[in-house]
Amino acid sequence: MKLVTVQSYPNAAEAHAARAVLEAGGVRTTIADESTGTTLWHVGAIGGIKVQVTEEDLAQARELLKTPLAADLPAWQCPSCLHHVDAGVYYFPK
Repeated sequence: MKLVTVQSYPNAAEAHAARAVLEAGGVRTTIADESTGTTLWHVGAIGGIKVQVTEEDLAQARELLKTPLAADLPAWQCPSCLHHVDAGVYYFPK
């Protein structure tokens, strides 16, 4: 069983969010370089924190990550500066 990277992320929070989406869709995952990417983030040479799946699950994983996390997030107002924010729809970074 060979693992391949489906996507790399700049931080652990985004990598774990992607992992949760994939596993909810039935794709088993692992995360690589989390410790190095978290502690040596300023180096940038490792290519981010990687979400990996089996080669057989790669196509399904890519499709799942195209799906928005939430549709039509409500607009909100910052309590500090009172700026209105249109939250829109969040997609995983490519």
